[in-house]
Amino acid sequence: MYQGHLSDGSSIQKHSAGALYPYVIGFRGLALVPELIHPTGEVTQHASYDHACAAALELKTLAPAARVCGISADHLTKLVCGQRTARDESVLGFIRGVATLIKSFGQRTARADLVLQ
Repeated sequence: MYQGHLSDGSSIQKHSAGALYPYVIGFRGLALVPELIHPTGEVTQHASYDHACAAALELKTLAPAARVCGISADHLTKLVCGQRTARDESVLGFIRGVATLIKSFGQRTARADLVLQ
């Protein structure tokens, strides 16, 4: 059944987008290393397909909270997909907390001026 295109006007149809959209997992070359293609065009390699899926879901979940915190998509990608320092873990934990607030109370209570006081 035809479900039309996504609300952003992209040519990807709703039934083909999947739970990871706008992230795409692909394999390149003979090594079959999973690569996560980000909406920004950046490509990150992952140890396994499951790891790439988990990273995509976390990025998708945390993106709204990162925006509220003033953290760019590129920085969030480095936090989720890169080697993390203890400070990175703290920042990521804070973003996860803001994501929980957004999920629990809605966008209006997760404004930066309220959360970041």
